[in-house]
Amino acid sequence: MVTATFTEVAEDYLAMRRSLGYRRETYLRGFAGFLDRSGQRGPVPLWLSLEWAAATSASDPRNPARRLAAVRGFLRHLAALDGSTQIPPPGLLGPARHRTPPHVYSDEEIASLLGAAAALSPAGGLRAQCYVTLFSLLACTGLRISEALAIARDDVDLTEGVITIRTGKGGKSRLVPLHQSAPEPLRAYVSRRDRFGARRGRRPSSAPTTTTASPTPQCAAPSTGSDDGSAGAAKGEPDRRASTTFATGWP
Repeated sequence: MVTATFTEVAEDYLAMRRSLGYRRETYLRGFAGFLDRSGQRGPVPLWLSLEWAAATSASDPRNPARRLAAVRGFLRHLAALDGSTQIPPPGLLGPARHRTPPHVYSDEEIASLLGAAAALSPAGGLRAQCYVTLFSLLACTGLRISEALAIARDDVDLTEGVITIRTGKGGKSRLVPLHQSAPEPLRAYVSRRDRFGARRGRRPSSAPTTTTASPTPQCAAPSTGSDDGSAGAAKGEPDRRASTTFATGWP
């Protein structure tokens, strides 16, 4: 039988999780305080957990489910200690998260986007070419926008047709193969960018947001091959996502 308050048990539980590398502590202290204020002693019944989960002023209808999901681990911990705390089954209050389905751009939409990028002012400047290259690279490789914007010049090996992503999801690196149609347009961008005197290896300071943004993003220019002919120093498995033809829309 647990004799400590729920707040004390929660602090011990959080300390244990932090020692294992976990950092999220959303709602847990509030839930433990609620149990103590309610006068609950001993195993926690399901109805009491549901009452706390529903006691929210948030307008999001998924918030009760989100709150309940956030404390399920703690309730499992209590059940291991007292043997009788009721653990709510997953999805009892519906989905806790809603992810909007991604929009898959058609070839026509990509062509329209590239056409608008190519028409950016100033005429003949680097800005239009930079955006066309960026959007074409995204369409060709399936990179995340944050990954594309973090690419440095030496991360791209056009001889081998490989991009080294060093700042992927979870801080992991990986190799992304380029479609055979991509190297030549990228080489053309290298030449154009170098004529504008862009500094080698400069990483962009911010993501382009709209077609009317005033500053020219410093898109990194790829190299035509690393010194040792390899795909890069970072280790990682080749990206398995399918590549499509490198979209063309050069001004």
